[in-house]
Amino acid sequence: MALTSTYKLKEKYKISISLVLGVIYAMSDELHQMFSPGRSAKISDVYIDTVGILIGMTVLLLILKINQEIKNKRQKLK
Repeated sequence: MALTSTYKLKEKYKISISLVLGVIYAMSDELHQMFSPGRSAKISDVYIDTVGILIGMTVLLLILKINQEIKNKRQKLK
């Protein structure tokens, strides 16, 4: 989501763009593997990568939310 943070977009668009770019990358990686000796492309690997992307984005959003709550509490104490 760092790339999308440069632009003033709504949060849902940042998340969507990041997810789409991640899935496109996973698909391109599988396409590349089709041409590598001893490797094969599997749609299940794209699904696994997509789940990893979603988990990573969820963890990041939770960390950002916790960080924002800590900042808000500190400002209230001042």
